[in-house]
Amino acid sequence: MTITVCVDLTAATPVLRWERHYEQPVERVWAALSDPEQMDVWWGLPLSVALEPEQGGSATFHWNGGGADQGVVLAYDEPRHLGFSWDTDLQHWRVRPTDDGTAGCVVRLTRSEHDPSHLANQAAAWHNALERLDQHLRGEELPPALPDPAVPELVAHYRETLGLLDR
Repeated sequence: MTITVCVDLTAATPVLRWERHYEQPVERVWAALSDPEQMDVWWGLPLSVALEPEQGGSATFHWNGGGADQGVVLAYDEPRHLGFSWDTDLQHWRVRPTDDGTAGCVVRLTRSEHDPSHLANQAAAWHNALERLDQHLRGEELPPALPDPAVPELVAHYRETLGLLDR
């Protein structure tokens, strides 16, 4: 499977966008994206998520080492669009059937990154999360969350791919 990643530096805040095809139907993927218990499994971050499933609801990210980041659910349009703020960043998940009629669906994740020096790390971390999502959807056992899901090889790859943008 291919993950397509691009970055928009024309916006006031840089935006990373990932797109990936999954073999499961929209409803199955939506459940994995919006159910906090499933999110805790595949995100690959040492945290747990609490979301109120409605626009304007709260989004809380509890770090396993203590502390929490607060956010707001910006969009909740089941099974198509989940958006929320996370600290100062915005994250939107969109799910749609494939255009060519093949099985499965396409997930597009867009994430603003207020600190451009973190672009390669964010690209690597969410690349890892999208891989874990695929494993989760296929019913595979996932290893526990890493303290830092931005695998060094992926960070280096994205530094190069994104043109050494994180400086």
